[in-house]
Amino acid sequence: MGKDEKKAMNILDINRSLHVIMSNRHNGELLKEMGDGMLCSFQTASDSVKFCIDVQREIAQQSDFSLRMGVHLGEVAFSKNDVFGDGVNIASRLQGEAKEGGICISETVYQNIRNQPDIEVEFIGERELKNVTSKVKMYEVKY
Repeated sequence: MGKDEKKAMNILDINRSLHVIMSNRHNGELLKEMGDGMLCSFQTASDSVKFCIDVQREIAQQSDFSLRMGVHLGEVAFSKNDVFGDGVNIASRLQGEAKEGGICISETVYQNIRNQPDIEVEFIGERELKNVTSKVKMYEVKY
């Protein structure tokens, strides 16, 4: 926003549109926007990871910006049109651990997708994450 507000708003519009289109394509739903971040929910872990792969590929082909994406499978709570919980917190922290243009998933997600031949991942470590009570094993999705 500081350098070019019009360009920043255009990027947010592109990002929102892409998330809505791709989440619908992968049995998902856009739950919440948080500044330039998006929170989506999916029927399966593999749907969520395939969504991320498709979003990252599309952005790499057509845009001059990149995203970091984090995926976790966990409990959430809904209150007053908002969503909270460890599931949201861990996904957000994983997003922060991802490389620019990357996708970072938790061990829980990995255990649910490990038998998917079209999804390749690499273990990147176990870390303590802010406001998470135990260390989280993390994987990078290769695409």
